[in-house]
Amino acid sequence: HYGLYFGAGAAGVIAASIASGRLAPRLGRERLYGIALAALAATALPVLALSGEGFWWLWAALLLHLAALGAVLPLSSVLAVQPFPRMAGTASALFGAMQFT
Repeated sequence: HYGLYFGAGAAGVIAASIASGRLAPRLGRERLYGIALAALAATALPVLALSGEGFWWLWAALLLHLAALGAVLPLSSVLAVQPFPRMAGTASALFGAMQFT
């Protein structure tokens, strides 16, 4: 069953990433990033609070947290590279390398 649980989390990340890409032109990247960060922070608390309440409660909270993460990660990449259009490759490489530290 692990594959199904993992796949559901991945589907949440993908769906939120697609949704953030479609909402960004309407709401603005910076505003949507703020909303996504607030959602990420708000979903962290239920993960902690429900960690001892059984698998299904924790899994549901983690799905919401992963979906919020799916919106935050692509927006952070775009916003990190956006100020450097002439050096987008270098900026992207530096941003990626910083994620490993």
